[in-house]
Amino acid sequence: MLKQKFILHFSAGILGQLITAATGIVVARIAGPEIIGTVAYGAAYVSIFGFGLGLFGSSHMKLVSEGQHHGNCVKTFTVLQTFNILLFVLIFTGWFLFQIFIADHSFQKEQLWVIVIYFVFFVVSQFLNMWQINFSATIEIAKNSIPLLLQNIVYNSTRIIVVLIGLGAIALTASNLTGLLVSVPITLYYIRKLPAGRFDFSLMRKYLSISFVFLIIVVCGTLITNLGRLALERYESVREIGIFTAGNSIASMLLLISTTTGTIFFPLLSKLVSENNYEKINHQIEIFERIILIFLAPAVFVVAIFSTPLIIFLLGRQYELSGIVLNILIITSLIQIVTLPYGNLIAGKGLFKILALISFCQLILFLASLLLFLDHRFLGIGAVGLAWATGISNLFQAICFVVISVKKGSITAPKINYKYYMSSTLLLLVLLSIIHFDYFANRLYLSIIIVFLIISSYYGVLYYLKWIKRDDLNIILDFINPGKLIKYIKSDL
Repeated sequence: MLKQKFILHFSAGILGQLITAATGIVVARIAGPEIIGTVAYGAAYVSIFGFGLGLFGSSHMKLVSEGQHHGNCVKTFTVLQTFNILLFVLIFTGWFLFQIFIADHSFQKEQLWVIVIYFVFFVVSQFLNMWQINFSATIEIAKNSIPLLLQNIVYNSTRIIVVLIGLGAIALTASNLTGLLVSVPITLYYIRKLPAGRFDFSLMRKYLSISFVFLIIVVCGTLITNLGRLALERYESVREIGIFTAGNSIASMLLLISTTTGTIFFPLLSKLVSENNYEKINHQIEIFERIILIFLAPAVFVVAIFSTPLIIFLLGRQYELSGIVLNILIITSLIQIVTLPYGNLIAGKGLFKILALISFCQLILFLASLLLFLDHRFLGIGAVGLAWATGISNLFQAICFVVISVKKGSITAPKINYKYYMSSTLLLLVLLSIIHFDYFANRLYLSIIIVFLIISSYYGVLYYLKWIKRDDLNIILDFINPGKLIKYIKSDL
């Protein structure tokens, strides 16, 4: 059933991402980088104050998966998270009014409305997210995925209409609200089935003891996600934010696997750690790594080496620099995906202080990289610089996850899958060396044929060496088995 949980979460997410990507192409082409950048700037301005909103989610999943009283966990988590959301509203409103009336910050009128509208959406979506975390804690993926998919469909349909009739950044931001009209009622229907309980002060102390350290992790993650966009507006313009957003949005489709993995692996590994079942932990991580490296990595490499022609084809030459952004971020996204179970394992063991230290060091590295790549006293390379700063900091985090997991427990998966890491790296180097030959540089169709032949040969070698197992193919087939997936959805709902 674990495979069906994963594939449902991933399928719903990837369908949502494909819809977002398809509509995003239309929106980006019609609206242009300036409007896309203005929307992204407003979202980053609001979101950077939301560092405390993810404070209790991981604590809740950990405590529920460890077998604490479910009803009391739900009640305690709901009270704490509601207080968190109200605190965010007060802090953001106070800062926003301070900037307008005291600091006399010169917001453009369009930016001002984008921020206000996104703030309303953000607050409502936090309540929605609070309810959905309850389903993530018990790995009830259908109740989590289906409302979000419907929200995504309605939202993207609305923003297509908005740009086709010629409206700008304000209406585009307001499109976010339409999706909530669908997802909120459905989620409210599902939460009626959650077990009843009471607010438990002893549980509250457990939430706070975990979340106090986790606050550092959340703050660092929020700053890394949003500070770069705000810095890009300061050093360059909202147009550069649009360039970065275009490349990042495509790379983010890949990170959906990372989100899916975290949603399922964190509660699962927490439970296995509490049972001291390292044999099963190693088995789950080993299979996940092998499948990603064999089947996903080559596809990522193809997108990376053809990133600029792909961006130009989809969005036009005005977004040409987004190709370099995509190239950098999609490779580092692949590394994040492969190593994410190790981060989940560290969290599952309750080693939040170590995660907090990693996050803090990652933030320092990100800020230093940001200064180097964005400040015109140094490199000053705009959106591409933000991509490099993001990629370097994420790579640092991934390496730390693996090293600490191996040293802190009986984890053998990296050693077992070492040959797949090496073969994937070799494939990437071969593809890069071929594509950068002058002869292939201006011959796109010939390059595509050569890449196809190289990857076909690569799989032939893996098959000859018996590095691709029949079990690997069976796992893929099992993932996409519609009968099992439908059976799981019925049982979950």
